[in-house]
Amino acid sequence: MAYKIIRPADRDAWLKEREKGIGSSEATTLMGVNHYEDRYRLFLRKTGQMAPKPASEQMELGHHLEPAVASRFAELTGAWIDPKSEGDWSAGATKKDSLRVSPDRIWVPAGQELRKENWRILECKTTGMSVDPEDIPSYWYCQLQYQMGVMGIRKGAVAWISSFPVFNAGYKEIDFNPSYYALIVQAIDEFWNGNILKGVPPEPEQLEDLRVKYSGKNQTVTGESFVA
Repeated sequence: MAYKIIRPADRDAWLKEREKGIGSSEATTLMGVNHYEDRYRLFLRKTGQMAPKPASEQMELGHHLEPAVASRFAELTGAWIDPKSEGDWSAGATKKDSLRVSPDRIWVPAGQELRKENWRILECKTTGMSVDPEDIPSYWYCQLQYQMGVMGIRKGAVAWISSFPVFNAGYKEIDFNPSYYALIVQAIDEFWNGNILKGVPPEPEQLEDLRVKYSGKNQTVTGESFVA
């Protein structure tokens, strides 16, 4: 898929760009693998009816620890990580502007040249849970598949530092799954074209959604939000 690289001037501008489409964390909501947000609340947040909470300490630390995760991944695999892929940037599909991703890093395997056909995506995670490399969280898998699909990259990896049961690091290399990506794109098209652009909210999915829905018209409420 053809895409364009967007490099905003600063993080605030980058966050502003995210409002123009669906990021990889938001794609997990539409695929039903995000346990902290549903489609109804995502709609409220994307349309400005629900104010996002400030980033939590855990989220901020995860952002600051990305370099450590990437560095350990490089040590474990011998991969070369492109320093230009650090920082706040995004890739948007040229034919579907609503498809927007912000990969943590671009890397190439040891011994391969830094050419586009050798690019791979790295998703960096910091977690307090135990991680089974053979059964990584669906949330992580969805994020990586979406990123690979938008950028036309056929291989990637998730790398993590876990604090359970003791501090440890690991990674899992993953191939692109075109069938799964097609489902992501379908879910985004339905949500973006059928809900966001038309201003029609999806049906509430939780009891708390009903409280929010009937708490008063045009009332701004707070809720959970995540940054890819």
